[in-house]
Amino acid sequence: MNKSPRRTGFTLVELLAVIAIISLLIAVLVPSISAARTAAKKATTRARIDAISKGAELFNGEYGAYPKSRGNSPFHAVSQFESANSNPLFGAQWIALQLSGADLRGWVNPVLANDAVNPDQQVIDADDWNEWYSLEPDKSYTRGGPYVDASQGKVASTVNRMIEQSQIQQFDSSIIVPPAGRRNFGTGDIPVYLDAWNRPILYYAANPGTDAPFTTGSPGNQQFTIGRYDQTDNGGFTGTDGSDGFRTTSFDPMQFDAQTGGDHVLGTFSYRPTDATLPEPETFEGWVTDRGLFEQTKRGNDGRIWPYNADSFLLISAGKDGRYGTNDDVVNFTRKN
Repeated sequence: MNKSPRRTGFTLVELLAVIAIISLLIAVLVPSISAARTAAKKATTRARIDAISKGAELFNGEYGAYPKSRGNSPFHAVSQFESANSNPLFGAQWIALQLSGADLRGWVNPVLANDAVNPDQQVIDADDWNEWYSLEPDKSYTRGGPYVDASQGKVASTVNRMIEQSQIQQFDSSIIVPPAGRRNFGTGDIPVYLDAWNRPILYYAANPGTDAPFTTGSPGNQQFTIGRYDQTDNGGFTGTDGSDGFRTTSFDPMQFDAQTGGDHVLGTFSYRPTDATLPEPETFEGWVTDRGLFEQTKRGNDGRIWPYNADSFLLISAGKDGRYGTNDDVVNFTRKN
């Protein structure tokens, strides 16, 4: 009796069935894995924002004020031919400088007791700042903190370093040549805190004691009004139209992810002091206005326009899409859409 030959392979139908099953599994698993990674990065970013928030509270407890979020670079001596705003640092840089120090070893309080160069002049200037954080300072200076541990390189970087890694473009990373033998701290060499996507975490400090929600007009203008928050505090990172705020020079926005395209929402500002209707969501003021408070005070179409965290500060990560002011941002306040 003849026996049928043993089959040693798969039929075409069986192979197609296996391929179909594998394809189905990939289609199901890949989005789940991607979502899990995104959730993990959001959790990491929230933890970093929480650490920065706690550091800011410690700083406030020690110095009686939260870290500031605007001002010219203290490492750069302004000449008679330059304006006081010619070499700005932005909020993302100021927060890291004050909570961790330019060299991530702590903050040297800029007071006369720490006057390092020409103390007889009784003034803190760029020479002092460069001396404090130089590689070989003349002496040890009392430091605060660091209030946030950024020494591992995963929490802090510099704008120049990110440019070298081709992660961002369109930022003026001009290098200020320091005195011989001193560490270089040009504007692009000041550290910033990074989220889990390796993008800067923005910091806006509130201006206490003002009844206006947002700064409008420009310095020197009669209509200039200081608000709780200033849209231009991070203009170098988000871009700005340059018409309102302390820094009225227009900045091009950083594009952190070339695939997403579009400008950052936080670079757009159109608020006016007479406005009483809810601002457009695709603007800085619309994005940080406390919508819950607006609804509670709403009469007809009008309500109170007031920002979140009006007495402290805002911390904002651009999230996965790389655009500040979109729904995937990670922030230190509970935002209602």
